[in-house]
Amino acid sequence: MGNAIKQKYDQIPAYKIVTASNIISLIRALLAIPIIYFLKEDLSGIAFIFIVICAISDMLDGWLARIGNQITVLGKVIDPIADKVVMNSILLFLVLEDSVPMYYFLIILIRDFSISMLGMYVLNTRKISIQANRLGKVSIFVTGFAILTFIYTSYVSTTVQQILFYSSIGVLVVSWAQYMFDFIKVIMTSDTPAKAKEKKEEKEKAPEAEYKGKGLKDGLAKTEKSIATRLPLIKKFFTVDEDILEDVEASLIATDMGVDLTDHLVDKLKNVKKQNAEQLKDILKSEIKQLIKHDEHAEVEMVEKPHVIIFVGVNGTGKTTTIGKLAHKYARENKNVLIAAADTYRAAAYEQLKIWSERSDVDFMGNPEGKDPAAVAFDAVKSAVSKNKDILLIDTAGRLHTKSNLMKELQKIERVAGKAMPGAPHDVWLVLDGTTGQNGIRQAEKFSEAVNVTGLIVTKLDGTAKGGAVLAIHNKMDLPIKYLGIGEQLPDIVEFDPDEYVEALLA
Repeated sequence: MGNAIKQKYDQIPAYKIVTASNIISLIRALLAIPIIYFLKEDLSGIAFIFIVICAISDMLDGWLARIGNQITVLGKVIDPIADKVVMNSILLFLVLEDSVPMYYFLIILIRDFSISMLGMYVLNTRKISIQANRLGKVSIFVTGFAILTFIYTSYVSTTVQQILFYSSIGVLVVSWAQYMFDFIKVIMTSDTPAKAKEKKEEKEKAPEAEYKGKGLKDGLAKTEKSIATRLPLIKKFFTVDEDILEDVEASLIATDMGVDLTDHLVDKLKNVKKQNAEQLKDILKSEIKQLIKHDEHAEVEMVEKPHVIIFVGVNGTGKTTTIGKLAHKYARENKNVLIAAADTYRAAAYEQLKIWSERSDVDFMGNPEGKDPAAVAFDAVKSAVSKNKDILLIDTAGRLHTKSNLMKELQKIERVAGKAMPGAPHDVWLVLDGTTGQNGIRQAEKFSEAVNVTGLIVTKLDGTAKGGAVLAIHNKMDLPIKYLGIGEQLPDIVEFDPDEYVEALLA
């Protein structure tokens, strides 16, 4: 029978267990009503039964939350509120019956209110200290027994009652002081608006070389959070059933990983055995890594100099910014870089690239007067050859992938680069905006039809929860992903590493 119960319990999804815990907390809060009623009717024996039920429910919902391995935001609110409703309701009744001093009720009320208010302000992203947490539990335990002595005065001596009463006050004050100390410590070490502004100004004044840029995990924080809030946390011996697979499917779809890729990954998880259930996330990581070509690398292969790279993409994807970041990166690697502005349609394009070249300390050329883009590209290649440059980065005008005449112009730029230097361009990199999600696949298809796209750069991943689109595009187009843009600073571009990407995606 015991095994049968255990097997039935193992099949319950974690979120259902947590839901049951929250319902128990709500019921516990409502139990304050019958407790007060029976105390008022002088039926303290029946009231005691409900008090015991409250204590048992408190232990039960805590146990369920731990077993479920999840504590929801709702659970963090309901559980402590339920305890306070019961305790303060009984205290208020005893005060009105002149059984407990008013100041005792006020001490507890002010303590709970101040801790709750400051807690919401300070502890949204911080954890309280272990000492404060333990003292809080002790104070509730001692106070609970002290309140019981005021209800059942005939069962305890006055001495015991007074000892518990004053011990309760002492523990409450000490616990309160510890909480206040923790709150003040957090507030003092946190940045005020003035401090934050000062730090920002110092950072802007600091040499750019000292800024290391974001890590991939920081850049994919929104996507990681999106997945983390949806993926079920399950224990060993839980069955990976349809409910759990639906949660996994929803989490992957939400990152714009695409239906086909998501279905493929979910199918792989259907055969996960119960004893391996707690490794669900690791198994998912392994399956995603197998979908990515591991022999890809972003490093430019200097077969001949200069290595010519043309950047293409629709308006607003971040081509100009990406070129500036890569110029900075290559320059720091002691490569001789030239930037060419072949975007002659947008008036600000020339100036923007010129500023980026100055920030990166690399050479720049272009024509602000609206010269033919293909002619600018031709001149740039010739100049890079004559000046023995290592790398030439050519910016092109953003264009809608649905406009055939503009796509033909890209073909012309590609052709004239080859006339200026046989073998050029050596790479054509398509820059995609990570926030566009699945639309990036359509862009990649159209640009690949027009020119020989050799790699992808996905930008703006720090501002979206759709980082899974990178995998969808890679899987659909079979194009190597070269770099990921994860911020606005010069160093905020990282080489695409499959292992690092997956680890950041499912941290």
